[in-house]
Amino acid sequence: MKARLRALALAVAALLLFYGLAFSDSSTRTEDTRPLSNEPGAAGYSALRDWFAGAGVRWLSLRNDYGTLDALTKDHPTGNLLVVTLPGKQSLLDRDLVRLHQWVRRGNSLLVLAAVCDSPEWAPVGQARSLSADVSMLSGVDVSRPVPFGARFLATPAVSRWQPAVVHPLLRGVDGVEALSDRTSAPCQSVLPTARGVLSLLRAAEGRADGAWLLPRGDGWVLLMAQATPFANRALGRADNARFAGNILREMVAPSGAVIFDDGLQGAPELYDLRRLLADPRFHMSLLALFAIWVAWIVGGTRLRSPAPAHHPSGNAAMVLAEGRLLSRTVDPGEAARVLLASFVARLPEAAQEKPEAWLAARPGVAAEDIERLGRYRRRLAEGGGVPLDPFHDLLTRLRSAIA
Repeated sequence: MKARLRALALAVAALLLFYGLAFSDSSTRTEDTRPLSNEPGAAGYSALRDWFAGAGVRWLSLRNDYGTLDALTKDHPTGNLLVVTLPGKQSLLDRDLVRLHQWVRRGNSLLVLAAVCDSPEWAPVGQARSLSADVSMLSGVDVSRPVPFGARFLATPAVSRWQPAVVHPLLRGVDGVEALSDRTSAPCQSVLPTARGVLSLLRAAEGRADGAWLLPRGDGWVLLMAQATPFANRALGRADNARFAGNILREMVAPSGAVIFDDGLQGAPELYDLRRLLADPRFHMSLLALFAIWVAWIVGGTRLRSPAPAHHPSGNAAMVLAEGRLLSRTVDPGEAARVLLASFVARLPEAAQEKPEAWLAARPGVAAEDIERLGRYRRRLAEGGGVPLDPFHDLLTRLRSAIA
């Protein structure tokens, strides 16, 4: 009984563990959220994405390198906007930058949100040099990021405010843009880019640092922001961040264009595409190889013959054997021994039934050791004990033969 209860308890514990692992609420995880289009956490862009979708703008999630941009926008090759957030979780060098620049020059726009002047929680500390290199590769502009010294997390995010530096359609109705930093950092001292045609859009409310630049690239545009957080879920409703995002959408995205979020750079896995799998010749070659192995196993490794039927005796012997097996499984051995003894004693003369051992001792041909064993078995059964059933049955059979 204890073993059954222990097995039941372990089964219930295994069920609870499986339920906790398979159906746990992912919204309660404690790891840092990333700037992804489907991320509902503080750093995600789900609010911006849903807002754009509600306005009738098509949005896409880029999970591959930039060489797939042409395929994503083949129906509307111009008037699209790609949103890239830096630093990324993946290497920017693996993203086919040449195809990206060609895509922008053909009449599309690139929005780069770089954590140069803010310090979000998801951005690793100590990568100022690699961040500056990534910004330069995307925009062709060199900006400096202050090296953090003794950076520590803040109980309340620090707010940096940026004001318009010029009058421009992108800044229509924008009085200020706010960014949030989760770590302490030195004041932003980004250097004014020296590239031709660069227009500074935002300037720090305190200090003289520039915070956003607009750069022409062929028939397209690159909008570089030195902050990575203004359009995140937690900051989109602050100051005029949402108005600034709406101006970007109106000025840089055509009515038939799309907003593309570079989720792959932030570590989002590639989306599963069944049609792409079925079109892959490697998939069909794998199926053919498995089929060939299966055929070889069937032809050369198996013996296709039916198993021999089990032997079952027929007639009265089969019935007796079946009844014996049934009784052996259902009747208690001690009770069976008492029934055998009662049947044996009932066949003796009435005067011998009280003391069968004395009557048997006077009979010729009865072994003394069998009489002694019978008395020992009778006493054990009378005390409520048990006896070995097979030896007891053999003993009674010998005694019946001796007195017959």
